[in-house]
Amino acid sequence: MTENTPKGKFTFKTAAFFFFISMAFELYNILNETTILGMSVAHIPAIISHLIYIGIFGSMGVGLWYAKNWGPKAVYGGTAFYSLDMLLYVLNRDGIEDGLIKNLATYGVELQGSDIDQLMLMITMVVLAVIACWWGFALFTHIRRGYFLQSVQNTKNL
Repeated sequence: MTENTPKGKFTFKTAAFFFFISMAFELYNILNETTILGMSVAHIPAIISHLIYIGIFGSMGVGLWYAKNWGPKAVYGGTAFYSLDMLLYVLNRDGIEDGLIKNLATYGVELQGSDIDQLMLMITMVVLAVIACWWGFALFTHIRRGYFLQSVQNTKNL
């Protein structure tokens, strides 16, 4: 790392790249059914849900890529919204079960009660692990917030 390269630059640029990829996937799936705030939605509500996530991922990507001074706030806000959305998703057990049964039925798979319980436990653990990763990145962003201030100062010095 050179003397002029601020700490965290590679991490933030990489994260921004993946937020842009996530934004592209949301755009690609804009007409598909989705879940938001624990509810399965289709048609106009699904489009609105995808647009919300396009905005969240886009603002986080731009804020991180260009080291905008509002970048950390975009990360905190996006993390909070995503966490709320995923927690409500996990709490909607009936919705998850219905979705699992419907999706697995297309492959001719039938689940027994204990199978569903095991899948629900795995889904819950994975969602909680992903939320923990998001908050870990938000903490990293907070710790390295000087990267965003340094970028603003470098712009003013030009």
